[in-house]
Amino acid sequence: MLDPKIPFLEKVLAPGLAQTQLQIAIPSLTQVTTANLVRHKPGRRALVEYRIETTTGPIALMGKIRAKGTDVASYQVQQALWHNGWSADSPDGFAIPEPLGLVPDWHMALQRKVPGIPATQLLPTKQGIPLAQRIAALAHKLHRTPVPTAKTHTLADELAILHDRLPQVAEHHSPWATRIEHVLAACDRLATQFPPPQPQAVVS
Repeated sequence: MLDPKIPFLEKVLAPGLAQTQLQIAIPSLTQVTTANLVRHKPGRRALVEYRIETTTGPIALMGKIRAKGTDVASYQVQQALWHNGWSADSPDGFAIPEPLGLVPDWHMALQRKVPGIPATQLLPTKQGIPLAQRIAALAHKLHRTPVPTAKTHTLADELAILHDRLPQVAEHHSPWATRIEHVLAACDRLATQFPPPQPQAVVS
């Protein structure tokens, strides 16, 4: 068994079995040609790439599996974003992968695969500055998109994470301890200068 927490993972990677399950979400599917495990965090999640044939042509899909159950809430947020200015034909060029359905038996959410290069590969290059500007514009658009989410993450939450994790770093790297203490104090001072937050959509 590849993963006791995802006991169906072998079935997910069998094109014949996958075809039966994926047809629930994509009725136009006629054949699953390939199924490849792209990423796997044992006991937590997995990412599978499918190549399929449909009545309208071939499609590449990504299937996101969460061990503890289908992430319906995140899928619904993705759907809402897609229908609120984030579709493939968005005039500003900012888009998300098209959500294509759920496969509850496999705790899976499906989305269309899109081409791209990780931003981390381009940021250190000469393209880095204009790319960073585009990323900022994308974040601004997302913050202004009226899509409610169940989760919140405030400045207080972020400070709590810093106060929990940075002292752990200081324990393992004692020469940094004083600098880390100063950084935490500066973060606390800066946080007092911000007004009470208004909830906005954020990247998760």
